[in-house]
Amino acid sequence: MAIKKLKGAILLEPLVAIVIISAVMIYATFSLNNIFMGNNNYLKFKALIQLEKTMLLENDLTSDSFDFDTFLIEKKAIDYNQSIIELHWIIRDKRRNRTLATIKEYKNIYSQK
Repeated sequence: MAIKKLKGAILLEPLVAIVIISAVMIYATFSLNNIFMGNNNYLKFKALIQLEKTMLLENDLTSDSFDFDTFLIEKKAIDYNQSIIELHWIIRDKRRNRTLATIKEYKNIYSQK
């Protein structure tokens, strides 16, 4: 008994390959878009690295702000008690004016002199 081949069956294998490759590419596009653009994760990552560098270099215990291209870092100094100052580091997105991160830091006044 001979097996009959269907007409157009030769097109089925490339069609399945195109569907699979398209699905993988769509999934990869959505994943990369979520990593780099979702909730500004990439911008927050860059800002936190810059904040770490700024915190290491900045020894002044007064309020200040640091302006970068896409974000703004604000430092607010609050007297915690007689010998300790509480510093609030706030990172804001300049385009949407949204807070990306807030970090509290406590500094001893007497150790800075």
